[in-house]
Amino acid sequence: MNLKIPQRRQRANSLKLKISLPVALLTAVLLTLTGYSLFGLFRQELEKTIERQQGTLVGSLAAQIDDRLLAFTGYLRHVAAQTDTQVLLTPAAAARFLEQQSGGQLLFGAGLALFDAQGSLVAVSQTRPCRCLSSERLRQLLETALQSRQPQMSDFVLSQENSRTEPRVLYVFPLLRQGRVVGALGGSLVLFGPGLLNYLQAFDTGAGSYLSLSDGRQMLRLSTQEGWLQIQPLPPHQRTLRRKALVERSLTLEQTDEQDAPLLSSVQRLQQVDWALAVHQPLAEAYAPLQPLRQQLLVAVAGKIALAAVAVWLLMRQLMRPLSQLTARIAAVAETEEQQAGPAADVGEERVAGDELAVLQRSFDLMLQRIGQHRQALEEQLQQLQTLIDAIPNPVFYVDDRGCFIGCNQAFEIVFGHPRAELVGTALTGVLPAELAAIVCGRCNQPDSLHSSEQQLLFADGREHPVLFSAAAFSRAGQACHGVVGALVDISARRRAEEQLRKLGLAVEQNPNAIIVTDIQGTIEYVNPSFCHLTGYSQEEAIGQNPRILNAGSAPREYFQTLWHTILAGHDWRGELRNRKKTGELFWQHALISPLKNSRGDITHFIAIMEDITARKRAERREQLTGRVLALLSLPNERTDKIHDILELIRDFSGCASVGLRLREANQSFPYYQSVGKKPDGQECPLLPLADETLAESVAPGASDSLCSRILQGLPQGVPVDGCFTAAGSFWTNPMSHCLPLADSGLCREQHCHCQQARSMALIPLRLEDEVIGLLQLLDADERKISRDLVEFLESIASSIAIAFEHRQVTEQLQERENRLDYLRFHDSLTGLPNRQYLRQQLRQALARTRRSGQPGAVLLLDLDRFKTVNDSLGHDLGDRLLREIAARLRTNLRENDVLARIGGDEFAILFEGLRDGQQVARRVEVLMEQLTRALCIADFELYVTASIGISLFPNDSNEIEGLLQAAEVAMYRAKQTGRNRYQFYRTEMNPRTRDLLLLEGQLRQALEKEQFVLYYQPKIDLLSGRVAGAEALLRWQHPERGMVSPADFIPLAEETGLIVPIGDWVLRQACRQLHQWQQAGLPLRLAVNLSGRQFQQEQLLDWLDAVLADCGATPESLELEITESVAMHSVENSIAILGAIRQRGLRLAIDDFGTGYSSLSYLKRFPINCLKIDQSFIRTLDSDANDGTIADSVIALARAMELQVVAEGIEKPEHLQFLQQRGCHEGQGYLFARPLPLAEFEDFVANWPGLPA
Repeated sequence: MNLKIPQRRQRANSLKLKISLPVALLTAVLLTLTGYSLFGLFRQELEKTIERQQGTLVGSLAAQIDDRLLAFTGYLRHVAAQTDTQVLLTPAAAARFLEQQSGGQLLFGAGLALFDAQGSLVAVSQTRPCRCLSSERLRQLLETALQSRQPQMSDFVLSQENSRTEPRVLYVFPLLRQGRVVGALGGSLVLFGPGLLNYLQAFDTGAGSYLSLSDGRQMLRLSTQEGWLQIQPLPPHQRTLRRKALVERSLTLEQTDEQDAPLLSSVQRLQQVDWALAVHQPLAEAYAPLQPLRQQLLVAVAGKIALAAVAVWLLMRQLMRPLSQLTARIAAVAETEEQQAGPAADVGEERVAGDELAVLQRSFDLMLQRIGQHRQALEEQLQQLQTLIDAIPNPVFYVDDRGCFIGCNQAFEIVFGHPRAELVGTALTGVLPAELAAIVCGRCNQPDSLHSSEQQLLFADGREHPVLFSAAAFSRAGQACHGVVGALVDISARRRAEEQLRKLGLAVEQNPNAIIVTDIQGTIEYVNPSFCHLTGYSQEEAIGQNPRILNAGSAPREYFQTLWHTILAGHDWRGELRNRKKTGELFWQHALISPLKNSRGDITHFIAIMEDITARKRAERREQLTGRVLALLSLPNERTDKIHDILELIRDFSGCASVGLRLREANQSFPYYQSVGKKPDGQECPLLPLADETLAESVAPGASDSLCSRILQGLPQGVPVDGCFTAAGSFWTNPMSHCLPLADSGLCREQHCHCQQARSMALIPLRLEDEVIGLLQLLDADERKISRDLVEFLESIASSIAIAFEHRQVTEQLQERENRLDYLRFHDSLTGLPNRQYLRQQLRQALARTRRSGQPGAVLLLDLDRFKTVNDSLGHDLGDRLLREIAARLRTNLRENDVLARIGGDEFAILFEGLRDGQQVARRVEVLMEQLTRALCIADFELYVTASIGISLFPNDSNEIEGLLQAAEVAMYRAKQTGRNRYQFYRTEMNPRTRDLLLLEGQLRQALEKEQFVLYYQPKIDLLSGRVAGAEALLRWQHPERGMVSPADFIPLAEETGLIVPIGDWVLRQACRQLHQWQQAGLPLRLAVNLSGRQFQQEQLLDWLDAVLADCGATPESLELEITESVAMHSVENSIAILGAIRQRGLRLAIDDFGTGYSSLSYLKRFPINCLKIDQSFIRTLDSDANDGTIADSVIALARAMELQVVAEGIEKPEHLQFLQQRGCHEGQGYLFARPLPLAEFEDFVANWPGLPA
């Protein structure tokens, strides 16, 4: 027992210390914070007081200087008024007069002087003589005053008078008698009077303080304590202070001087002159009274902390005495329990290790462990469960088997707006719908099942939310169902995200082009179905791979290095790639690869959009092969060399290992004439012309039942199961070994087949009309090498070979066949149109004619939009028929001297000559596009075809064939990029403007000077009342040589060159003048004028509008300015401000061409506009396009809902008018009422307008 008592005392002291130290520390912190907070508030008030005192000082000084200046000015004016002309006659009289004014001189410390009309000094006052009255500065003021006849005042100057330096201001008052200058009165005023200096010294502003007076150019600086005075140039910090004083008149602020020393400066603007008077005091001196207060605060806080620590110690000592007694009693009880549980030594060690609270805790634990262990565990589990449920972000609730709430989580309280305490015990139907409550209560009947469904529930925010609802029963011992727990998940965001992802997914999934998304290392993360369809790889096979799986190895390494360098630099890459499908088949793609960036601008992925251009490339290669074969056939070479070269070309083109030729001889047999080829290992396996008939390689038609014999007869009977015949009688098979025995001597050369290890073969007859004169044979070891498409193309080559090598026709037939050969050389076999070679030949001649005549021409490159989709979905046969129909339709809409050519798979070219300008080309192209969009009925299919057209003009764009074709191709691709079904002229923004554009620009600059512009007016009709509501002013150019030039020709050029600004100024002024004349004549018309984008973005727009309205006299309420959607959306916030300023001037505002831009309704409702104008492109096709009718209807409804006026442009038919009237359109304009009219015709139209038909 003697050992335990000290241990408990030690523990009590330990607990006392643990509590006392934190309490004392907390008290010290609170006292410190309170003291510093009070000191901070007091310091702020003291600083404000100091600033106010200094501001009061400056204000008082400024008022004294203002009063002194005002009084002295009045004094001089009084003296000048009393000065008689006789006084100026003699110096003595003048001196006496000045001495009589000694009172004012003594009062102001002023000197006075009189001058005659020529500026000569007459007399100087001797009461207060002043040197500055004879200074050069006074002489300058005197000359100015005599010339201007107005009093003059100088800047402050320093004057050395009687060994004192004084700041003075010089005055000169001209003496006017009967409008004539008879002399002048000069005066100098001591700026700082004794009273001001005494007042200033009365304030203890510190040794470093000084007074400054600035006039914008120089600064007068006066030390308030040391008394020195100087004038110096105005420092930068004083310039800033002076500018603020001129605006705010008086202020006090902290700043730094030239040496970056902190100052407290108070400045006051003088009322008499634009001078700024300031008092500057170092911050340390200004706020010096704060230092003693800070020290006193520290001492006070330290004393309070010491007293608080002693008080806490004594209090804790008193409070801990009962705790020590309680600890002793509890320890005795716990010791008994511990002796029953185990050795006492361990318990004693634990008790010694802790303080009184530890002993109490241990003792209570031992007692309660046996009586409350299960209950404590249960409470912990319940608490953990409630914490877990509250941590669930979604609403969770649980009810008993009667449907009454047992509890819920915090999310449920927030969502439904009911506290948990109010819900417990209430029925479920008070919060949730009855049908949902029934589902919950029904779970007790199905305790082993989980219910899950989507519901619509009303939340506390007043809106219905889609939720995923789940419910399950829970049980208790001896009870099958004690209650039901339910959970709700708000799936609003998920549904929106799913809908957005669904749309984006459909756009990507249904895109006809192949799309790949990779990470930054090039690993494929996504491919769309078009990619799988094109390459043969499934999504599972492609994802995780590198796009190198498609690499055919045909492009050099530098090509891909350039590609990676471009996209890693953050730019788009465009180019053509030759890739390999999963099957090994090669194909061509036009690829656009773009980097995808995150919000920080870092590249995270790449996306590649690839268009299959294999058909186009194949057509180009086929066209090239056809041209080269026909060129060889036309050469005067030996027959053997010619055939060898042709077979080499066919072998290189087809990729087959061997190509051979049988030609009919005089004995009607068909021996192998020649063959070229290679073995699979790459070694040559040539077969030269045969003369030895012992090899049984000669086949005669009908001589056997062999396949070759039947083909030569044109009788494809007995076709093997795995073989295929074309419509022209050609045979091809893959693989041949399954159906054709090599021993068939009439089929092919057995030795050659073994040499080639042939597995695929084609036999193509050389037909001359209905007669077969030869056989073209292809062999390859790859069973996939030969296809029907290849065989059908080679049939056209075989036909040309047959024509060239038939030697049994008479001379007339030979000539006809030569003509046919020439035709095939320059024409497309499918459509009968000229081919690329013919086009180039005609283009060369057209360029020569243009150089001689100077008449321009145009090259059009026309590419059918999505033709590949037609080919892939409906088949090549229907695609060929479609191409022939397109060719025929184009031909019927061209002139006789126009050239139409097919230069690729779905590409056509057109050559125009003898044109006037680009507008003529545009009109003809629009006719072609309109004809193309008409439906085509082919094989029970109604097809609609559109085209993208690129246009290059010669000689403007180029004088070379290749340059023109390339320019047209660039323009065609630009048309496709901008939306397809449109045409695009070639433009070279990076090159100098062509000579014609420069000439047009020069003429445009002269048009304003020569008054070649004129305004036309198109009437606007009120569709409700039928009256003429107003007009739109439209600009026209009356060119002396070109005639009336359309705005479409010169407005874009004016925009680009900036001439639109002076032209727009002329248009608005002319329109306002005409509007003013109408108003004077009593015509209540409203006039609309278009405002260009460049005009709208001018900084001086509002000033310009004010000037025009002021000059022309038109009332702004009758003037309406029209801007397009794109101009208004260029800089939305700036546009809103400008439009608001325009509306404040009374002008009306209209959005022109509405529906063609990309304006947001959230911004549209903020635009302070009066009117929406529906673009004419939606009105002209109201009766033929339901979509345009829907758009027009929506715009009218939108305008009426926003209480805006709506005007429809392009009304040309009565049906258009009826449609718009039925939907409540306010006004309309168009050719149905009148074209744009000259002024006289327009006024006549207004006078004789009968109104709308009933």
